[in-house]
Amino acid sequence: MGNLDAGGPAPAVAIRDDSLANSEACYHHGRLPSPTLTGNARNPYCGDLVRLDLAVDETGRVREAWHDGRGCLVSRTAASLLCREIEGKTLTELRAMPAEAMLDLLGLPLTPLRRVCALLPWSCLQSILHAADPPSVA
Repeated sequence: MGNLDAGGPAPAVAIRDDSLANSEACYHHGRLPSPTLTGNARNPYCGDLVRLDLAVDETGRVREAWHDGRGCLVSRTAASLLCREIEGKTLTELRAMPAEAMLDLLGLPLTPLRRVCALLPWSCLQSILHAADPPSVA
């Protein structure tokens, strides 16, 4: 497996096989036609961009989560894994989701700059949730 951080050695553990396969399949990659909530985030260090579209039902539960944007393998994989993880959860549960939970989804060691890439979709999600003031749905 190649280097995940330019100029540094390859990590002891590369992206887990299921994470890499997920990145190739890109779970819910694209845009949701009529999202209930949507938002964008940009990594100021490398320029990665992520957009999240959420379809939330009347009970405040995420029914669908889609992602779009451009970026490195780490940020794209993280977005795909996050979309799969948050479907079926309530907005209240997601507001309480710690950054560490996002890193646990990836399950690999990351340099500080790659942590920023991995947390970009989570940051986007938290911005969307906290911008809904008062929350538009539960």
